[in-house]
Amino acid sequence: MAHPLLHTLGPTIDKSLLVVLVDVSTSVQTISSFLRAVLAQAAATCNWEIIEYNTEARRVCTFTNSSEKVLLAIQGFHQIPASSDGGPNLAAALNMASSVVLKAPPLANIAVIIITGSQLSPSVSIPYNNLRQWLIPPPAIFVVTVGPLPMEGTVRSSLPGARYFRLQNYPTLLPYLFTAMGSGNTAELMDISFSQLPCALQRFTDPVSLAVTIRPHSVLGTVPTIVEKERHFAEISAEIKSRIQGRTPGTSRAVLVFFESRETLLNYYRLEQINFVTPFNILTETANEKEKRDLIKMASRPEQVTLLTRCFGRGTDFISYSSTVNANGGVHVIQTFLSEERSEEVQIIGRTARQGQEGSFSMVLLDEDLEKYDLRAPEIKGIRDSGIYHDTLDKHRNAFFDRTYEENTRFIGVALAEHNNSLEFVNSLFTANLASVRTFLGERNKKPVVVNSRTIVLMDATGSMSSLLQKVKNTVGTMFERAMAILEENSCNRNCFQLQFVVYRDYDCGVDDVLQTSSWTSNPVELRDFMDKIVAKGGADWEEAVELGLWHANEEAKKMPISQVILIADAPAKTVAQITDYRNSYGGEGMWCRSKFGAATHWEEQALALNSRGVHVHCFYIDNRVAENFGKIAAVGGGQCALLNVNAASGADDLTNCVTQVILGDVGHQSGKGDTFIEQYKLKYHL
Repeated sequence: MAHPLLHTLGPTIDKSLLVVLVDVSTSVQTISSFLRAVLAQAAATCNWEIIEYNTEARRVCTFTNSSEKVLLAIQGFHQIPASSDGGPNLAAALNMASSVVLKAPPLANIAVIIITGSQLSPSVSIPYNNLRQWLIPPPAIFVVTVGPLPMEGTVRSSLPGARYFRLQNYPTLLPYLFTAMGSGNTAELMDISFSQLPCALQRFTDPVSLAVTIRPHSVLGTVPTIVEKERHFAEISAEIKSRIQGRTPGTSRAVLVFFESRETLLNYYRLEQINFVTPFNILTETANEKEKRDLIKMASRPEQVTLLTRCFGRGTDFISYSSTVNANGGVHVIQTFLSEERSEEVQIIGRTARQGQEGSFSMVLLDEDLEKYDLRAPEIKGIRDSGIYHDTLDKHRNAFFDRTYEENTRFIGVALAEHNNSLEFVNSLFTANLASVRTFLGERNKKPVVVNSRTIVLMDATGSMSSLLQKVKNTVGTMFERAMAILEENSCNRNCFQLQFVVYRDYDCGVDDVLQTSSWTSNPVELRDFMDKIVAKGGADWEEAVELGLWHANEEAKKMPISQVILIADAPAKTVAQITDYRNSYGGEGMWCRSKFGAATHWEEQALALNSRGVHVHCFYIDNRVAENFGKIAAVGGGQCALLNVNAASGADDLTNCVTQVILGDVGHQSGKGDTFIEQYKLKYHL
């Protein structure tokens, strides 16, 4: 069975360094033998650097495991001269440790464990400072003394900030010590006699007690909490109450809580402030300069909880000047969302453990926010089961970044073309080129004389659909250009069709955000401006409120003739039972009935009504699991159903071709040309 130390450090393979300074003099030979046995067991999973020093022979030697995963190593044997005051040569060992850790990559997890059987010399403070000075955040330092004499005073004076442990029965207790060092409850051990340590550790039943790293303030040292929407705020409050407790009974730390948006922050404040005796401080981008200075200064005081928006996660110095906070674990930072870029997360982590101080960090994440990273319930369960949190989150975050980067690059091309057209227009104004001015203004303000076709493009805008929304924004101009080109080739009015973009979410988003619509237009710029304001969010479960999007289409059909609905989504429609449950859970049936949506409805009812009005519902699913449900909707709605893999390499082009052909098909039938326009489109664009 693997040693508990492996459970503590094992998952930190890629960026971890454990430096153990071991006194191998006669008095502690048993410990040295024990550590060698642990290292042999750990060779396949951890990166190690072991520096042995001998207080009798005054020499330092090093050895490492044979694993290829060793991060840094010093080979060979090193003679160390005696210290001037005759004390143990721990100072030399610390200097060697400094030379190791200073070569570590940025943000590596570094812990230094000093196990000694001799009194510390004052000379150790200089290399100790060298060890901690240049690393941000600095390594976690643990000092374990062996023998009957307490040395806490010497440790505190020589190695300020180090955590002190005293072992009297070390062969039995050392394994428990290593496990405890990975615990969020490590602070409690400061007041526990190590002769009682095994019993004391039984209290640490929280999963955090097997954290993935020793260093308490590293993101890799915490297991993120991922919860559903109805528990998210309560879990944040529980985390605050847990983390604000100091090591010493009756003392308090300071807690910073970072939110993704001001809206979420204020919602949390309104619902949860009542559960706290001390008022929260709120720091958002709307604060003036004086308010910012005052709130930042107050944020690191004992018992203070400050709620902040993400913009204060960069460049804001929350250094603590409180001796109470500094002696009890420092400032704790809670991040309530997953950053789209790791660099932002690193900056938020850096708001604690300032200038060599202690600090800690944890995350409380909302499960539906992870949908945009392609993390749904099955993937989240897999993360929990495997215990591999950070690597999995980073993998999905990097994939999201790659997709977003590709779409942003495409949009830059679209924006550049529009920019060049605008520059040409300005130049035409200055040169009095009236023909060019008329053309530019006419293209952007032309209104259809006769509208033959109106199409609603209905899209799921929950968290997992960010890629689709970005692609629609980037390709809407191309859709119009291609459709208009085919119409002009057939001597048809190029503005004879209109589109309306409609996005729907789920009932957890509330009456205001569950459905958003653009105006009817033949101008792609107006639709792009609408999409700029749309944010992928919400989606408390897999099924979404498709019925409300179809309801809206029926409402529009009552006002004017519309031809078709193009439904694009990666999740199925809700069942009748789910609709009832969600309306009751989010606002109550009475609230929804009083809203514009009225009484509960179902997709089948709305699709039948549309079909009876001659409005066809075409369904395009992004996830194969939705095929059955969308097939039923298309059958009832009299439309087609097909897979549209917008996440593929050709996703943007596939989306453009899909929507444009459906539009041209309807315009062709309304104009008596049948499928002629579609065939011409395929020929022209090599499909």
